[in-house]
Amino acid sequence: MNRTAYLISSSQQRFLARQATARAVLEKVGFSVVVVEFIPHARPAISNKLTHQHILEQVLASNDTYAYVFEDDVNVAEAITLDEIIQYEAFNSRWFCLGICEYSGSVPEVHETCTYGGLNGKYAGHIINNHPVLSMSGWFRGSHAYAVSQKGAQELLDFSKAMDHDYFDVQMEAFSVTHPVPVVRYDIDRKNNGHRGIFFQDRDAFPVSTVYIPGK
Repeated sequence: MNRTAYLISSSQQRFLARQATARAVLEKVGFSVVVVEFIPHARPAISNKLTHQHILEQVLASNDTYAYVFEDDVNVAEAITLDEIIQYEAFNSRWFCLGICEYSGSVPEVHETCTYGGLNGKYAGHIINNHPVLSMSGWFRGSHAYAVSQKGAQELLDFSKAMDHDYFDVQMEAFSVTHPVPVVRYDIDRKNNGHRGIFFQDRDAFPVSTVYIPGK
């Protein structure tokens, strides 16, 4: 099966290497990659938010039943196939994350329903390739790797436009309170800035996020 990965990046020379790295990672998993240029704005957070909103509009204009969105600082924690990732589409009609940044040191009350191996997160008894399918309801950040259905794209887009906040990942967290989000291989703990899941932000290789800064 084919799935589109929208890769947010920049054509500025200093970002081309990270774009190439992220593309190679995604193509190795099996995605068809479409690079999307950051939308210019004087405030980097709003540039990021507008770009994610633009991608959600692209998804709605496409024939994709599920589409994937990545920022260009992602890397993969361990080997995984597209076929395995696609299995998560059956567990949520709206969306799921392929990686998150969980609050450092927090054990949110909402997670206490989990009974699988002491992990934080909601657990409904599902297993994919020996990994439990766990969901988050708040208590995370990170817009670096997620997937949306047509329904999820419309609802997340509407939510983002209605919520008065500059940061898109904060909006995602708020959206998850009403619509808990499964995380692909949540049990992978990078022990680095709270990263969990199959994709993580590779801060060792790319310490600064890709943002649009006029004149830079």
